[in-house]
Amino acid sequence: MRGRSGRGRAARAAEHLTVESLTAQLDAVIGDAGTGPVDLVGFSLGAPVAAAFAATRPELVRSLVLVAGWAGPGDEYLRNLMTVWRRIADDADAFAAGSRPSPGSAGSS
Repeated sequence: MRGRSGRGRAARAAEHLTVESLTAQLDAVIGDAGTGPVDLVGFSLGAPVAAAFAATRPELVRSLVLVAGWAGPGDEYLRNLMTVWRRIADDADAFAAGSRPSPGSAGSS
């Protein structure tokens, strides 16, 4: 399953996304597919969702791989990452800054 609720083609009515709500969605998708135990990979936010799913529905998980996840709301890396994202969210130029030469560099005019 690629993407998550509220993003791209998976856009839904405004709702708070939680690990529990995403786990329930994953359960529904795997149940609808009816393919039995799955090899489950969780990346970033998908890591705690996949871990929670495996803990609550172990009969549906053949193997589990967790990549670049986070441990919980007290995770210092996640706190710092979200702080940076909040700071640059309102600054469109911040995303392009890395692609422009800085003043006084060899590539600037």
